[in-house]
Amino acid sequence: MDNIKTVLLVDDDIIVLNMLIEHLANNLKNINILTSNNSKDALKYLLNKDLVIHAAVIDYRLPDCVDGYIIEYCIKKDIPTVVLTGTMNEHTRKTVIKKDIVDIIVKND
Repeated sequence: MDNIKTVLLVDDDIIVLNMLIEHLANNLKNINILTSNNSKDALKYLLNKDLVIHAAVIDYRLPDCVDGYIIEYCIKKDIPTVVLTGTMNEHTRKTVIKKDIVDIIVKND
């Protein structure tokens, strides 16, 4: 039985993306990691009907994405989603807390 799980990682900061890849690869077995540094490429993965994504870690503020619409798309597809953000201001907190997500991770400088 194929027990490989697919995780989608999306962050425009390549350093953060590489840290996430390394952490998952070193701590989880049977994992397929998909990566994107923009919402356009992430959406291609999400729209691929032949691809099952089991979990997603998505940056809230991508340069080509308004207020995390990729997060909304993951939620609509019932993909457990963790949101990354570097700016946890009042607007971001209120917006993200309303979403049906697994967790919020605040990135530090």
